[in-house]
Amino acid sequence: MSDRGWPWRRRPTRPKSYPQPVSKLLDELLHRRGLAEPLRIYEIQRRWPSLVGAGTAARSWPTSLRQGVLVIHVADSTWVQELTYLKVQLLEKIRTVVPPDAVTELRFFVRAGASCPPPEPPPGAGTEPSQSTVERPLAPHVAATLDAFENELDQIEDPDLRRSIRRAFVEHLLRQ
Repeated sequence: MSDRGWPWRRRPTRPKSYPQPVSKLLDELLHRRGLAEPLRIYEIQRRWPSLVGAGTAARSWPTSLRQGVLVIHVADSTWVQELTYLKVQLLEKIRTVVPPDAVTELRFFVRAGASCPPPEPPPGAGTEPSQSTVERPLAPHVAATLDAFENELDQIEDPDLRRSIRRAFVEHLLRQ
C-alpha cells in the first residue's frame, strides 16, 4: 500500500532561515568579492601617521595586506631594523584599527622614497570641506574593488534599496 496522499505523511522540510545581522552579510559579501583585505589596507594607510607617529610615517608606508601579512616599505635598512624591533607594539596598534586576526605578521622591505603621503587637515579645521580640499587617492587595487562593488550595486533596480545597501556598507566599513 502506498502512503501517497495520506495526511500524516511527513514532507521534507527545509532548514529554517533566521534573520542575520546586516554586518555579517556585508562581511560575507566583502570576502566573496575579495574586498576585505583591500579595504583593511586602506584603513591602515589612512591611519598610518597616527599609528606610528609622524617621524616614522615620513619614512615608511604600508603597501599591501595578503593572508594576514602586512608589507611595509621603509626608506632604508636602519628603519627596517628599528621597525623590526618595534614589531610587537606596531601589531598591537594596527589591531586597534582592523580586526585582530586581519594582520598576523609584519614584513619590512627597503624601498627608496617610502613615505606617507601629505597629511590630511587636522580634525576641526573646518566643519565643511572646502573646494580646495584635496582627497588622498585610493590605492589602485582598492579603487578597482570599490568600482566593482558599485557596478554590482548598479544592477539593483530599486533606488531606495540601492541607497540603503550603500549606506549600510559604508557604515560597516567605518566600524571595522
